Amino acid sequence: MGHVLLYGLYGNDDVMKCSALMRFIYSFHMPLFIFLSGMVFTPTLLTFANVGLWFRRLIIPALAIGIPYAYITGDDIMRYFTHAYKLGYWYLYVLFSLYIICSCISFKKKKTIIFGYHLTFVLWLFIFRHVYVISDNLRDIFCIDMICNLFPFFLVGNLCKKFNWYNWLFSGESLIVNATIWVLSGKIESGLSLLNESFCTGDMYIVTHILQIMVMLIGCLMTFSHVICVICVAKQLTNSKIQNLLIYIGRNTLYIYVFHYFFIRILENNVMRDWMISNSNVVCDFVISIFPTIIVVGFSLMVTEMAKKNQFIMKYIFNK
Repeated sequence: MGHVLLYGLYGNDDVMKCSALMRFIYSFHMPLFIFLSGMVFTPTLLTFANVGLWFRRLIIPALAIGIPYAYITGDDIMRYFTHAYKLGYWYLYVLFSLYIICSCISFKKKKTIIFGYHLTFVLWLFIFRHVYVISDNLRDIFCIDMICNLFPFFLVGNLCKKFNWYNWLFSGESLIVNATIWVLSGKIESGLSLLNESFCTGDMYIVTHILQIMVMLIGCLMTFSHVICVICVAKQLTNSKIQNLLIYIGRNTLYIYVFHYFFIRILENNVMRDWMISNSNVVCDFVISIFPTIIVVGFSLMVTEMAKKNQFIMKYIFNK
């Protein structure tokens, strides 16, 4: 739905300013997907065989589908490689990098595992604060900014899988706790940001540095609690039929992701853009975008089922 609003109905420049629904979706949707990806990933030893397997399952589909997409839509193919968003296919590159990073802390003993996660978090904190020393071009090519921004959510998702926190984390009690954390952390983040601005004007580098780190960590906590709230609410509202549908969509997420951009571009038009910018509200955006979203997902699944019947595509593009 977010991409339908972004590319199909509003356009890149106007959607964040005009659509409250879009701002709400984008406040959690990528951390949510990364968190879920971390929950289903099992770290293994970092070997050439495993890296090759991840490359074939993530990077090859991104290249095999993304480059034709750039050509068909008239985008600059070199921009696919040099731009941070890879025309939308950046997620697979980030996921590939996160697989490699988390496999570096794949240990057998529980104490060693906990130490590895703590060490990785400290290293992430250091790199996040000093990533600006890397040139903009390299950061865009290797999606370094997005790796840094999303890594904590993948790490926590992987911790949930390793220590089986599912029942506790997605319970009704957890929903209340995380909703409270979400609201409070937002207030604290705003207060710290204002405090940081007041110190920026003086010779208080250390204090400013500490405040910036605190703002960053509180922001991560706020987003994480938001993600948990969304999962808890979805879990409470879904019945067995909806769960079966979500399981089916979940098993085909990779295919939907790589194919859906084609159908969004087909739906892209300027007919309703001016009207929606002038009359934007949450209900209107939801009602108007739900049908195109169903169409995009439906056609993506249809292409997926066709692709699954082709042995060449499944073997050499999706490594299945």
